[in-house]
Amino acid sequence: MRLLRLFIGRNQRSDTNRSPVRRKKRKISRYKRALAEVEAIPAFSRYPEMAEKVTLFLQWGKRHLKKSDRFDWLVGILKRCLHLASTAHEDPYRARILRKFSEARIISDMHALQETFAIAFPEIQDLADERGCRPILDMPFHESRSGRLFPLTPDSVIEQLEELEEKYLADFMDQNRFCREGEKYLETHDGWVWFQIHPGRSEEEGRAMRHCGNVPSWTFGDYIYSLREPIEKNGEVFWKPHISITCNGLEFKEIKGFSNRKPPKDLHPHILDLLCQKKFRGFGQTGYRPSNDFHVCDLSLAHIRELYARNPSFQQDHLKFAPEPLEQLREGWRWVFVRNIGVGGCHANLNEFGFRELWALRGRRGWIILQESVDVGTRTIWVHRLVLSVRDRHILGIVRKGNLCPDFLSEALDCLLEYSVFGIFEMEVFNLLSKYHLDRVLDREPWLLNHFCMEKVLELKPPPEALGNFLSFHLCPGIEVRDESTLVLQRFYLLEELFWFLEGIPSWRVRIEKLDTYSSETARAFIRYIKFKNKDVELVWVSDEELCLLWHFGNPENLARGLREALLQDKVRADFLEAFLQPDF
Repeated sequence: MRLLRLFIGRNQRSDTNRSPVRRKKRKISRYKRALAEVEAIPAFSRYPEMAEKVTLFLQWGKRHLKKSDRFDWLVGILKRCLHLASTAHEDPYRARILRKFSEARIISDMHALQETFAIAFPEIQDLADERGCRPILDMPFHESRSGRLFPLTPDSVIEQLEELEEKYLADFMDQNRFCREGEKYLETHDGWVWFQIHPGRSEEEGRAMRHCGNVPSWTFGDYIYSLREPIEKNGEVFWKPHISITCNGLEFKEIKGFSNRKPPKDLHPHILDLLCQKKFRGFGQTGYRPSNDFHVCDLSLAHIRELYARNPSFQQDHLKFAPEPLEQLREGWRWVFVRNIGVGGCHANLNEFGFRELWALRGRRGWIILQESVDVGTRTIWVHRLVLSVRDRHILGIVRKGNLCPDFLSEALDCLLEYSVFGIFEMEVFNLLSKYHLDRVLDREPWLLNHFCMEKVLELKPPPEALGNFLSFHLCPGIEVRDESTLVLQRFYLLEELFWFLEGIPSWRVRIEKLDTYSSETARAFIRYIKFKNKDVELVWVSDEELCLLWHFGNPENLARGLREALLQDKVRADFLEAFLQPDF
């Protein structure tokens, strides 16, 4: 025992003479670092549903975005969305983020990330990995602007990746994007065949067509019909898919082309052959991105007549209620309202006021439909050429838009907005109007723009009165548009009004208090030589007592930038002008 103690004691003494082992610092993984950064943003803890979605996207990025700069690009989108959802008082970085990115850009990036990027990117990357295509694998997700890197939008990233894919991998995709799953169901033109897949989910179809293959949304009774082209290779026939159709029972849910796009017109005859099978009843509940689905409204008049001649009971929609007439148009067209609970829209362009108004809506929900009358034998078929989702006579979104003459559509929308619609929550509706009808609608109802982000309103180039109404409503009462490059920020009908206003600004107060009276010659001289920090702002005499505060912004880009800078001062409406009235001393 003594020997054992002596041995232990000697080892302990000898250990003290050794130099300490230097431990290497463990690197924090990019996922944990990003998670810590988003958790520090106030909105992450305030909104659990948003926090869960952000966490899921980070996990998705950890799995699919192998390059660090691409993962950082994803984290930037998520962080900007959380900063936007936070308040200025609790989040000191919010103002800096909004100075660089508009609200519309932040919201649309998050929407595109979920709807487009997360579905298309893994397939593009897997194919590039398989073929070792470095231009795709190394493509940056940022662009250079004035010597600085600026993140691309998710839609732009996918567009550029697909262009590279078309350039470098087109031959490989044409010869290798094949499917074996499914059984032949119907032969159409030029040897093309509709294949039936049951049960209606297929990872192979999803990989070949760059969509989910109905795997996550599969329900009992689903079938997939796949239009495939025969490709002969080394004496063997392979089948290349071009259209995927999801069908539940005898009703169609989705009809989409490659990468969830709308099928091209040259494939309509193939689709028509399937729709004309009398066992199919028509279209049921809509699925993912219904605006990209093929629908009866996309067909020409000749094809529509052929469809209802061969399949007379085919239903365009799942609607169960009778249409209520709204407006009768020329050439047999009409607007109708049909009750429908399932309504919605893409609200990426709304401002805070628009979101509040949207959630405050009450009343009947349904579709407003632009119908065209088509004679098929002795019957009249009403074809749904344009479908708008509405609630309480407010347009929430565009469900689908078919084969329409742009001029006639613009005229029809003008009539609808004048008599049957009280508000709009979808910016794309304005883009369907011609310049003439847009000016006509906004001259008549300028408040229709009040729900939208400032950047989108400026891109629309509304008439001066409508733009002035929008700026007065959101920024400061009394703003007018003088011409294409000048705003009237405020009118002061008395000299005293100007001095009272300047006296409320701390940077002006000391100098204003030195004036004996506001109507003296000294006061007038003070106004005559007044200078502001913003060189584009000036005071102009309109009469002996009235003055105008003008801002010569020059072009729409400067207008948007200047207004954004002013709004980021975290001031209330009444103090909005302070950002333009900073003194030059």
